[in-house]
Amino acid sequence: MYTSRERINEWLRNTGWIDDTVLVDGFEDAFVGMTEVFNRPPLATYDRGKCIEMIMASEKVDVYEAVDIFDYNIAGNWVGDNTPVFITLMRDPE
Repeated sequence: MYTSRERINEWLRNTGWIDDTVLVDGFEDAFVGMTEVFNRPPLATYDRGKCIEMIMASEKVDVYEAVDIFDYNIAGNWVGDNTPVFITLMRDPE
């Protein structure tokens, strides 16, 4: 499934979250929605596994390298109180 930045922005406008939301460039297909926690701004939320799969495909690296790239360059990138969050979805074993 391909999700465009425009589609995400339209959804955010419709929900009223567009103003302060920080999105991760290039990972639109991993965007799953917003996370709300009491007394915190809503945060853009991404599927961690999908992000890693996308890195493996684009960088032509194995899962271990992709995790290192993700942890250091994506998840480890603090951009303030609106920094996106990454969830690990429960998946059925294949």
